[in-house]
This record gives sequence, structure tokens and C-alpha cells, in this order.
Amino acid sequence: MWKMREPCIEKMTVKEISEVFAGLSGHGGRGWRSAVEQMHLSELLGKRLSSCTEGQKKRVRIAREIVRGAE
Repeated sequence: MWKMREPCIEKMTVKEISEVFAGLSGHGGRGWRSAVEQMHLSELLGKRLSSCTEGQKKRVRIAREIVRGAE
């Protein structure tokens, strides 16, 4: 299970995380683009997860669950 506190994840940007999970979901970028829009993450795409607030990290986790639910 993916945890937000894992060092390798913390060093990644929100965009990099979205690309990883888009690939794992098998939906390509389709599911993530929708989740990014729904969770208003566009402004965070270039930001490292380690520099995000707890609320922003929660939005990233929710977006991931939205994509996982689309599987």
C-alpha cells in the first residue's frame, strides 16, 4: 500500500506521482486528468509532495482513489 510518508514519494512532484498512478491504473492519463480537475490539483503539478500542506496531500490521495475506483 502506498503511504504519503515514503521518502521516494515525498521527493516526487504531484505531476510525477500522477504519471506513475496513471500508468498503474491502465487508463493512461484519462483518469488522472479528470481527478486532477476534480480535486483542483493543476496548480500543484510542479510542486514536490514534501512541500505540500497536509490538505494538499490529502487531495492527492483522494485523486489517487478516484482513479483506483475507475478501474
